[in-house]
Amino acid sequence: MKKLIVLLLALLVATSAFAQLTVNGYSRGTVSYAGTTGVASMLYRLRLNMTYNDASGNFGAWARLQSDSYGTLAFKYGYAWAKFFDGTVKVNAGQLANYDYMVGSGGSDYKLGNICTDAYIGDATDGVLVQYMPSKAINIGLTFLPSGTLSGSDFTVSAKYNVDKVGNLFVNVRAPDSAPTATTDLFASGAFELTAVPGLDATVALEFGGTGFWHGYAQNQLTIIANLTYGKGPVGVQVAPVYNLTDNQLYVEGYVKYQATPTFLVRAIGAFDQGTTLASSANDYLVGLELVSTVGKGYIMTGAWYDAVAGLTVPVGLKVIF
Repeated sequence: MKKLIVLLLALLVATSAFAQLTVNGYSRGTVSYAGTTGVASMLYRLRLNMTYNDASGNFGAWARLQSDSYGTLAFKYGYAWAKFFDGTVKVNAGQLANYDYMVGSGGSDYKLGNICTDAYIGDATDGVLVQYMPSKAINIGLTFLPSGTLSGSDFTVSAKYNVDKVGNLFVNVRAPDSAPTATTDLFASGAFELTAVPGLDATVALEFGGTGFWHGYAQNQLTIIANLTYGKGPVGVQVAPVYNLTDNQLYVEGYVKYQATPTFLVRAIGAFDQGTTLASSANDYLVGLELVSTVGKGYIMTGAWYDAVAGLTVPVGLKVIF
């Protein structure tokens, strides 16, 4: 695997005169004051994304460097890719990070965005993803993430099919090991995303072996996931529930936002959890109000969050996007 990665990266370097390198990312700092304890805390993240493509679009690379909590800027993801057979086959190799076959939620840069169909590929794991794309509507992927000993869970089959002017279908299946754990057992998910209605993005998904959250796998758990996002003019709404059919537990998050001016946004957020996603205790809830003012390509944010366990928190955040 490492030899293949080195070979592909060497190819990119050798042809750098005909390639285009772009760098983007952000710097985000947050100071939060917890009213119940009187303690202030600081968080910081620096993220650099690098994209490297040849002029013809037949090969390239992508990498991410990241620093969290004032740590050293470190390599997080990185892979090279090449297209063959008139672009119908794409081979990705390296520490993969592919999201072609998943759907999820998002809205607040800090508190929401917990829900997804667990169908992202790699998550900084060494591997190879081969994609077959005979048309713009069809994307079929076979992922191999070697674990050391060849086993069923090393392989995942994924597919996305676009129904013109209707929406997208997603399917993912990961084979189980002979003696599986939560992360090596059978995982299967199917989702439909409706995009036919202007301003509306509605998704419903069913998965087996997953929790409906990032990095969430659970053996033999059956989960229903939904995400309804609607925007018209300055108003936007999102509701995203997850229901664990196996344990009868509900998690739901959402927001209502209003773009008061081109540079000022008001956003109310909320979440309820019968499990332990938000905090260590069950039946937790979160409500909050965020005031966001655009500054250049970034923003300044403040407001208030209230968590049934942690109490009141007042954040001040600054994000610079480049």
